Amino acid sequence: MRILDDVRAWRAAKVARRTGSRVQRDDSGLTYFDSDQSSALRLTWLEVTDVFAFKKDCYAVDSIHLILGNSERKVWVEVAEDDAGYPELIAALPRNLPGCPTEDEWFPSVTLPPLETRWTRLYPRFDTSTATTTPDES
Repeated sequence: MRILDDVRAWRAAKVARRTGSRVQRDDSGLTYFDSDQSSALRLTWLEVTDVFAFKKDCYAVDSIHLILGNSERKVWVEVAEDDAGYPELIAALPRNLPGCPTEDEWFPSVTLPPLETRWTRLYPRFDTSTATTTPDES
């Protein structure tokens, strides 16, 4: 799946995660602030084309991460479960991205089995007027 390969490549090239990041969401979209709050990235809900979830092994515990973005513009935001605003973002996804599952629906597939990274595509936006089949979820 090309989009997942692009997201993985972006993630691999990203510098080590900094602490203190936060995400704010509102009715029109989300804003991600980096750890020093010096820069912000804004995505409207209409701009979000993909949402992925994965589990990161942190030795004694696992950390759940979301990557949201626009695959056409190659703009991505990574939000970790310990970032401020994460619970509010998780709750807002199904309300603002039609077809996006609730946390109860996707959490087990991301977290199980233990010690294995499970990339899970939560939301693919595609043009239904030209689509003849559903997107590949693998």
